[in-house]
Amino acid sequence: MSRTHACHPCGQPAPNAIIAEDPLSSHSLLAFRRPIAIPESNHPIRKDQVPGRPSQEADPRAGNAMTRRNFLIAERIIFGLLTLIAVGTQLAVHISHKFDVVNFFSYFTNLSNIFAAIVFLVGAVFLIQRREPTPTQEVIRGASVVAMVIVGIVYNLLLRNEDLGTLLPWVNFVVHFLMPVVVLFDWLFQPPKTQMGARQLASWLIYPLLFLVYTLVRGPIAKFYPYPFLNPANGGYGVVAIYCAGIFITFLIVGGVLSTAANRLPHNV
Repeated sequence: MSRTHACHPCGQPAPNAIIAEDPLSSHSLLAFRRPIAIPESNHPIRKDQVPGRPSQEADPRAGNAMTRRNFLIAERIIFGLLTLIAVGTQLAVHISHKFDVVNFFSYFTNLSNIFAAIVFLVGAVFLIQRREPTPTQEVIRGASVVAMVIVGIVYNLLLRNEDLGTLLPWVNFVVHFLMPVVVLFDWLFQPPKTQMGARQLASWLIYPLLFLVYTLVRGPIAKFYPYPFLNPANGGYGVVAIYCAGIFITFLIVGGVLSTAANRLPHNV
């Protein structure tokens, strides 16, 4: 508020009068026209950043996780389909020679490869949908991994020098060499988030035990044994029991190693 000043009758200011400054004087208006200094930031604004909004820069860790997720999806789809194609191709060869179809599905190798391929494809779908597998599904996955590792070990130790009959070489490579390695790698690269212990290890033995019972019961009836070391004609049931015990111990060792590795290794996705 301005103060009133005394005026001389002639319009001149009275002596000793206090002259109040007009709030709209030129000096006051200049003050309004002075530019406001904005402190300069040490971090320049990027093209993708709107002032007043958080930066849109992606977290590099999120990008790496996405890359690993896409890698797992592609790996599981490619090798899952490749395995089914390999087994399907060999089945066609089997049928073309008028062999028993039931006998084809009585091989542990064929069953385990189909098992692992289905687990791979289901796992890929879960990754695409960003769904977490249940503990039961992870135990089932573990059973397929143990079975495939055993397929690779048993073939290379006991069956590599056996006559493979009509088995195509590239199919033999896929089901006995490639897929066991890929399944093992997948387990170590993306281990389950569920803790694996003795209970899970025991459940992994159900599948091979059922196969063994099926083979020994059906063998005398169908006059067919998928593997020579399971045929009692080659040394009697005592020799068969020794082979079965050795494979059973191998299952325990492989399962124990895989469960321990799963509990210690980090998750990539």
